[in-house]
Amino acid sequence: MEGKKHPLLGGDTSQAEVSEASILMVYITSFIDSLAGSISSPVLPYYAKSFGVPIRQIGWLYGAWSFSSTVFAPWLSRAGDKWGRRPILILSLLGAGTANIIQGTAGNFYVFLFGRFFSGAWAAVGATCNVYISDVIPEAARPAFLSRLATVPFLAVLFGPGLGGGLAKFGLNVPVLVDGTLTLFSACVVSYYLQETPSFLRLKLQQQQADLTGEADAQKSTSGQVSWKVHTLGVASFLGGISFSTLSAMFAIFMTEKFAWDVLDVGFSWIACSILILLTNIWALPCLRKRINDLQVSVLGCALVGVAMVAFGLADSWISTMIWFGALSVGHGLRMASSAAVIASFTDNSNRGKIFAYIQVYTNCGRMLGPVLATHLAEFGVGVPFIWTGGLAVIAALINLLAGRKCKKEDEAGGRTMKRKPTHYGQDWQNEEGSSKDIEEIGNFVADLLTRRHYKWVSKRADIEQLLDKLLPELETWDKDSYEASVEALMGRLQQ
Repeated sequence: MEGKKHPLLGGDTSQAEVSEASILMVYITSFIDSLAGSISSPVLPYYAKSFGVPIRQIGWLYGAWSFSSTVFAPWLSRAGDKWGRRPILILSLLGAGTANIIQGTAGNFYVFLFGRFFSGAWAAVGATCNVYISDVIPEAARPAFLSRLATVPFLAVLFGPGLGGGLAKFGLNVPVLVDGTLTLFSACVVSYYLQETPSFLRLKLQQQQADLTGEADAQKSTSGQVSWKVHTLGVASFLGGISFSTLSAMFAIFMTEKFAWDVLDVGFSWIACSILILLTNIWALPCLRKRINDLQVSVLGCALVGVAMVAFGLADSWISTMIWFGALSVGHGLRMASSAAVIASFTDNSNRGKIFAYIQVYTNCGRMLGPVLATHLAEFGVGVPFIWTGGLAVIAALINLLAGRKCKKEDEAGGRTMKRKPTHYGQDWQNEEGSSKDIEEIGNFVADLLTRRHYKWVSKRADIEQLLDKLLPELETWDKDSYEASVEALMGRLQQ
């Protein structure tokens, strides 16, 4: 029997390895972090222009953030496999909050540029939240939680840009200062309420035991391996990063140049974008998941982004422009909501932070390259960057499609790429023992079923047992007593 879904979190929390409050804390952290960023994002181009710089230097402003986030933030995500998810999340929030205070108090463009660079170095909040949820939620229920987590930033954008546009009336640096204040506040809340993931504590306990028994080197040689498919999907994420960062950096410039929009118009347009993404993820995505898998959803999202991006750049009226902007919102919603679940399927407790860090590197490289090239291409026409990145989004769809076909072929050939898992089962199924009568009845049922379906289950009994063993996936379980005993043992060893 499937558990009841939580109305906010997107799935049943009864099998989670932490309290419902801790899961909710991760969602709240993602919301506050996204809210803070969305407050300042609409005013950044205008704030930069207040220092008297040309459009191409605004592109370097976005590129500086993406460069530092590419170099430093993935290191933070990987460090989560060594130090834990909780301390990395707190450290990221503290660093990002401090960087935003630097930006808000900048006296010239170069201090502002340094603040953007320093801010990117701590951009590991989103990846760490994904890792945390992947740690504590069983694999069968994980996609629903990750897609809902991907929706949270867009929920924040419902409020952030409009709030930022209003705050800009008091000064273009005011939204940036509010951004930093909210981020520092969220760091304090996380440090007080969020607990470390049990899976990480178990991993540390295993490492402690391996050190004592001399098996640590053997474990290191086999753990943390990364499939080539992760890098294939990373290339698609790179192209997706170019696409979304181009839209973020150029939308305000495009609408201002063509239709004389101001900061409030741009801010409320992003609110409309967020509403469409929310509706897509809450209503459209669950319906699509009944028919296609998450990788195919990602292909569909990338293809829609590509077509809509080209049409957006060629549109000649603000009405048609906003229609295609809405299509872009739906496409990005599908792509972003499905990508985390796809990546998580290639991870385990020992390499989860590492793999999400790899994807973050690919995505951030795209985000770094996109605005710089887009603002230079804008000199040939403000619609040119959108046409260029639309083609890249179509290529990303083809790469994802190719990866999906290769996974399918390997699965048909007996590979373990697309691991069989109970997508609709596994809730409240674990560790039940039956009476002798129950065992006899289930045995009779299986024997009768095998007979009716023409299996030689007597003379080929060993083969039948092996077949059943492969068909029945092992369900993920969590025993509270064992977990508490493991934690006590780990703390005892650490104290020694």
